[in-house]
Amino acid sequence: MNFRHFFEFSYANANGAPINLIEAVDNITFNTAISAVPEPATWIMMLRGFGSIGFAIRRRKVAINTVSHNFA
Repeated sequence: MNFRHFFEFSYANANGAPINLIEAVDNITFNTAISAVPEPATWIMMLRGFGSIGFAIRRRKVAINTVSHNFA
């Protein structure tokens, strides 16, 4: 992406006299490479994490149902 932009800063000093500062920026180039797909190790960690969360939720529901149906 190439662009040109001007910046202007206006402020006053302690005596109230205006001070203007104008700066120009020209020919700034951004080159980026974006990876669209995570690495295989990342996929494995995500799947293991989601599986662990699902297992914990299922185990908790079974434990809650077992306790709630035991009447003395």
